[in-house]
Amino acid sequence: MKKSFFLTLLLVMLAAGMLLPSLASEHLGGYLMKPFLQRLSHYYVTTSAHTAAYWLSLQSEEQRPEAFAQVKSLYPVEIQMTRTDQLSHLLAHSLSDNTLNRLSNGELIFLDQSEHFIIGIPDSDQILILLSPDKTLVNITTDAEAESMGTLALLQRRFQNQPEQQWPKIMAETSALFPYPVTLLSIQEILTDQHDSIRLNAYQKEALQQGRAVAVSNKRNLMNYGSGLDYFMQRLDNSNQVLVAGPASLVVQQQLDRYQLISQGSMSLLVLLLLSLWLLPTWRASRSLINSARRFAMGQMPDRARRYRFSHFHPVTDTFNRMAEDIEADFKANQRLIQTLSREMDSRISGIETGLNQLEKHLKSTSEADTTSSVSNKAGELPEACTEQQMTWLIEKEVDQLSQLTSDALIKARQRSEDTSFTDTTKDTTKPVTDKTRVHTASVPESGSGEKR
Repeated sequence: MKKSFFLTLLLVMLAAGMLLPSLASEHLGGYLMKPFLQRLSHYYVTTSAHTAAYWLSLQSEEQRPEAFAQVKSLYPVEIQMTRTDQLSHLLAHSLSDNTLNRLSNGELIFLDQSEHFIIGIPDSDQILILLSPDKTLVNITTDAEAESMGTLALLQRRFQNQPEQQWPKIMAETSALFPYPVTLLSIQEILTDQHDSIRLNAYQKEALQQGRAVAVSNKRNLMNYGSGLDYFMQRLDNSNQVLVAGPASLVVQQQLDRYQLISQGSMSLLVLLLLSLWLLPTWRASRSLINSARRFAMGQMPDRARRYRFSHFHPVTDTFNRMAEDIEADFKANQRLIQTLSREMDSRISGIETGLNQLEKHLKSTSEADTTSSVSNKAGELPEACTEQQMTWLIEKEVDQLSQLTSDALIKARQRSEDTSFTDTTKDTTKPVTDKTRVHTASVPESGSGEKR
């Protein structure tokens, strides 16, 4: 592991934990939340839709419009009733035969294009259309409205019992306390949709005129925080002024991003610290192993890799140290073997040189003698021949021992290539040489025996 391993690990954790979610959440939020919102909407309307359809089926054709008006006033979602042949025109798209068959069987069907629910009234050709529940919830308090009520109550209290001429001054002082815009707008500007960023449906406009709290959610932020609250507003008493706060989603998103940065950054550092405590001994052991291998390759054979507590490299470190010990022992054994062989070869070569020198002296002395005298020749022939034969045998003995020494060294070299254990190498190598020395020494002929060479 390199030194940049931990820095790379930290960057990967930060990217995976913060950068990628922050960049992808805005684009993927709506897509990922769509199945859950559909299930939530289905949960809102399923039971009540079947109940309403069944109750309307019990009414006669003349009583059904009045009964539907009663259901609409109590229903938590905007609801419409139409005939089957007019359904495609109202929804702006046609329905498949399979969808129509499911309607005839009394199923509640979700339309992906319009995000509406439809259900057929049993024993009739009429259809109930339930507009998108996450956009048109009525007669109940949404999560966004519940979150905004406390702030709106505090704002209403600041304007309570204050003359209308003082409202702009009070608003200027109050808006400075908020991290997002808080203003006063005319109710006509909101009802006539003069502000592109503030679009209310019919139910919300009616609620605003009645003086109730109205909240507008940003669906793209549903994945980041639950309600997705963006704008919230309420009419001031019975005046034409409306307290409007927002857009708040940007500020909330910034605060969430800051919290996410701090929390996930701290978590990343904590995980990095724990991983460092876990991986640092292994990393140090790997560095020690690499450095020891380099020094060993440079000839520092006594060097060994260090073992670190809690390291996962203990088996590798132990294997390397055992290998280094075996190589060092083999190297020392080879050195001892080379030294022994050198001494033995020097001894044999010295013996050969001594014999050759003596033989050379003898040949010089015999060449100077008088070879014409038979008495001198007979008297000195035997000692001269014996001396020459003795020296020849000594030279042959040394040559044989040198040859045997070389042969034993080659045999031992072959054995080491097959077996890495070199126990008692010196003894095994020198023993046959000593035995051979005894044999050749014992076989030197006595003076006068054998033939002249």
